[in-house]
Amino acid sequence: MNRDVSGNITFLGVATGGLMSFFSTYFKNLKLTGIDIDPQSEYLAKKWFGYRDTKNSKILIGDGAEHIVEMARREETSDAVLVDACHNHAPPDGIYCPVEAVRTPEFLKSLSAVIGTKECHLGSNHLGNAFIMCSNNRIDQSTVDIPTVRSFLKNMRIDGFLV
Repeated sequence: MNRDVSGNITFLGVATGGLMSFFSTYFKNLKLTGIDIDPQSEYLAKKWFGYRDTKNSKILIGDGAEHIVEMARREETSDAVLVDACHNHAPPDGIYCPVEAVRTPEFLKSLSAVIGTKECHLGSNHLGNAFIMCSNNRIDQSTVDIPTVRSFLKNMRIDGFLV
């Protein structure tokens, strides 16, 4: 990726701030906004992972799903929205990620408006994971090439994830 790339990225779920720290360090022309419902995320990001608010990067404490709905109402946009809003404890429906609030029709419609896509869909795979896909084109229903993934994980020496 070109380090001079510009635009804005919204993070729903900051966790420890590692990805925001990386982006703010190496991509100085990006405007980054992270939203996390847990104030501990901002604390951990700053204390242990070197994250610092800058003129182009900030962490907000609040509900990320509500933030996106409000952005859509105000007709604000973001070039990308990275959704990593997950449960820390076993959820009633067994889906850890993403949280229920980002799996609603209202959220998906708002997300589409904020990032300027024609459609956002909630999907799932045979492993029990849920995910959101947004595209300016019709999203195809491709499948994952399991042998290629296994080979990649083995080459990266992280094939223990397959267990």
